[in-house]
Parts: sequence; structure tokens; C-alpha cells
Amino acid sequence: MTKLYVVNEHLAHIGSVADKMMSMLGIARDAFNRHRRQCLVDLQEQARRVTADIEAAKGKLESLLSRQSNEDRVNLLRYHSILTHEQIMVEKIAALAGPLGKKIGNSVLFSSKAVTEANFIFDRQMGILRSLLDVVETGNDSLQQQVLEEGDKLANACLEFATEHEHRVIEGLCLPQAAPIFLTMLDLFRTMARHDREIAQLLSR
Repeated sequence: MTKLYVVNEHLAHIGSVADKMMSMLGIARDAFNRHRRQCLVDLQEQARRVTADIEAAKGKLESLLSRQSNEDRVNLLRYHSILTHEQIMVEKIAALAGPLGKKIGNSVLFSSKAVTEANFIFDRQMGILRSLLDVVETGNDSLQQQVLEEGDKLANACLEFATEHEHRVIEGLCLPQAAPIFLTMLDLFRTMARHDREIAQLLSR
């Protein structure tokens, strides 16, 4: 197995996981906007499949490590780290089923402002994943820098929206039942943003 083949194989796998995460986010977004219970079942099932796929890829990398030179080991460990960050992101996307299940099960309505903010967050995270996929495919440094900047913007937006939402609840503009649901979602997306940045930094090395 040539070095180039190994590199291409694992980069392709990293990109495939990013693509599947976008699909998972689309399912979660449908659950949020359309109150579809089946979406939550689909989300958990897809998360199980992607996690198993990542574990298999990590196992393959681990089996290669002992047979590589120091330089090649460093690269393989880098791919392993990227897959670990992606695995955590898959877990966080799947964890959206928790707050979304409460929203659907209790028929909790969000204010139009909160709905707009939630969809903005979904859009921003999906955009970052598309850019990460492009970084994997092209190795473009400017795209990698864009992911770093967009990750920061997403994390800051989550903090800003959380503060604004708490104020709206205090002012009686949002239902109290919506607060823990929305704040949990924002916290999950903020964690995703941190791993977006970590992946981008690892891809640039």
C-alpha cells in the first residue's frame, strides 16, 4: 500500500464523515421545524452507523501505526485525531435528539426570533461542514482559515443568542418551557464549533 493511497483513503473517509454529518444536521433541522418524531429515530440510527464507520476507520489507522516511520506515524495520528473530533461532533448532533424530543413531545413553541436564530445556527454549522469538506478535497489554505473564522463566529453567535433568549424569557416574550431546550441546543452547537476549528487546524498541518 503506497503512502499516497493511504493519505487519499483517509482524507476521503474524513470527507465522507463530514458529508454524513451534514445529512444528520438536515434531519435534526427537519425535526426542529416540522415536529417530526420519525426524524429523531432517523437521527439516532444514522449516528449509530456513522459512529461504527468512524470506529472501523480508527481501528484501521491503529493497525497501520506500528509499521510506519516516525513521520508517517505523525500523519496517521493526525488523521486519527481528526476522526476523533468528528466522532465527538456526531455525538453532539445526535444529542440534539434530547432537546428536540422535549420540544416535539411537549409541543413547545418557540418565538419567531428563536426560530430564526435556531435556523441561522443550523445554516452556519452546515456551511462550516461544507467548507471542511472542500478543505479535505482541495487543501485550500484560505478555506481552512475561513473555517477557523466561521467557527469563532458560530461560537460567539451561540453565546449571544443564549443571552438574548434569557432576557426574552425574563421579559415574558418567550415561553419558560422553551428556554432549557434552546439553551441546550446552543450549547451543543457551541461545542461543535470548537471541534470545527480543531479539525481545520489539524487539516492544515
